Amino acid sequence: MGIAGTPAAEQSALEAVQRQLSVAQDRYTLTENLAEATKRLYAALSVEQQRTADQMLPALLRETARAAVPY
Repeated sequence: MGIAGTPAAEQSALEAVQRQLSVAQDRYTLTENLAEATKRLYAALSVEQQRTADQMLPALLRETARAAVPY
């Protein structure tokens, strides 16, 4: 038997879900931090720099998100 009387196979599935939840929570926290940092950076940029950021950052963020997925 595993945690709280559950069979070992169920415990393994529960642990897998807990790991996935932990990864998602960590990613959410990192995304919040990135959003705050991006707001501060964006506010400090000139209008021309903001336009460049608008063109480049979305693709960079998509690439970073794909690379960060651990499964």
